[in-house]
Amino acid sequence: MTLPDLSAIAPAESGVGEADWNHGRLHHPARLIAERDGASLIPIVTNLPTLVDTATVVHELRAHRGAQENSFKAARLFAHIDRLVDRGGASHAPDDRLVHNPARAALKKEQHQVAVQMAELTDETPASR
Repeated sequence: MTLPDLSAIAPAESGVGEADWNHGRLHHPARLIAERDGASLIPIVTNLPTLVDTATVVHELRAHRGAQENSFKAARLFAHIDRLVDRGGASHAPDDRLVHNPARAALKKEQHQVAVQMAELTDETPASR
């Protein structure tokens, strides 16, 4: 994929600029946003409508990207999400170890207690009056 000259899109000083952008694999209109941060030029492609100004697009995409990165980091604590885990010399398989779920454990405990109480109640015979 080739991008146009980002220095022509971004402002001369720090800030953001935009241009319409087309690509052969896109089936919808897109915007190419170029952010100048000192000497760096950062390209951003989005399909957000032009009603959303470029500064808001950059701010929102950065915020959501940060949240996404944090969720990846949290998931890595519990599962191998970036690689296949070798479960033997012959094959590769995803990590299928159980993950501790306190809410599920509490629910199972409560279901067991209810089952025990139901069994006790079925053994009782009703008294006639």
